[in-house]
Amino acid sequence: MKPVQVTIAEPYDSFVEAQLESGVFKSAEDVVEAGLTLLQEEQARIEWLRNALIAGENSGPSVPFECEEFKALMRERHLRTRASQET
Repeated sequence: MKPVQVTIAEPYDSFVEAQLESGVFKSAEDVVEAGLTLLQEEQARIEWLRNALIAGENSGPSVPFECEEFKALMRERHLRTRASQET
């Protein structure tokens, strides 16, 4: 662990104090660490989405999608699954 000194301005200072007073966190360091954890998770989600978008763009041209045809296929598959489970 590396010691770091941070100055927190309003409104974050009041927020940190409220978290400490409520007992949710034991120290200001815990509050900051929780915030950094959320930031890290959010950045990971953004990176995953960015990669998914790039993969989609690289997957080739789009093809037409027939919604009603798809729903009919799913209903048929569901009915077959139910029928096989009942026997």
